[in-house]
Amino acid sequence: MKIARTMLAAAGAALALVAPLMAATASPAFAASRDGDCDSGEFCLYYNSNQAGSISDFTGSISDYGATQPSCYEFKGAGAGKGLCVKNNSA
Repeated sequence: MKIARTMLAAAGAALALVAPLMAATASPAFAASRDGDCDSGEFCLYYNSNQAGSISDFTGSISDYGATQPSCYEFKGAGAGKGLCVKNNSA
């Protein structure tokens, strides 16, 4: 019984030390994801050719962009195409 309490206390102490480190190393790209700005490390699609019009930015792979609102990924940035679904609308 005494050993179990000691192990439990040690595990709790280890968790208390590791948790703040995990929070401090969170990727900043996820904090800024899907904001309509093409930040470093993001994959971006534009509504118009030559990187013009509204932007839809992603930090990871998307298997299905969706075809209709409200279940689609839309262009978030300012400019032509803002609010439209990405699928079949990116140049």
